[in-house]
Amino acid sequence: MKKIFITILLVVSSFMGFTQNIILSSEESLKKFLDDKQFVVGEYGTVTFHYSSYDKTFGKMEFNVEYLIPEEKKPRKILLKADIMLKLNDFMFPSFVRSISLSNPNSFLLLNLNLPTNFELFENGDLYYQDKLTMTMTDYLNARKSGSFSITAPPYKLCE
Repeated sequence: MKKIFITILLVVSSFMGFTQNIILSSEESLKKFLDDKQFVVGEYGTVTFHYSSYDKTFGKMEFNVEYLIPEEKKPRKILLKADIMLKLNDFMFPSFVRSISLSNPNSFLLLNLNLPTNFELFENGDLYYQDKLTMTMTDYLNARKSGSFSITAPPYKLCE
């Protein structure tokens, strides 16, 4: 009986140790998880989040983001910012996910980088990026002729 209890205790503790749960409405929890965290964004490169500040009035955390893009000789570094809303209305927005959009810290203009800049962070620690929309010429011509596009939004893919 004692061996069974110890085995169950070890299995439960190892399971709890490997599962990661972030409280997305908590400043400390999100800061602890994302600060200096690096994610691989498919074949596009890597993003690294660095904590910047927290605005209590609006319930918004700001992170500086380094986007490293692999190139032939030396990786190119782009500095961006990310604003994450912590205090959201749970009736309209699910509490288990937060959207992250990367933007230029020095401008209000939209970025045209040909890189994913829209992300979704889930409470289990998974970060997904919105990949670009891919459509063949035949699909495009058929959609134009019929007047309806079958693909309306690009898919989200898991970052590593």
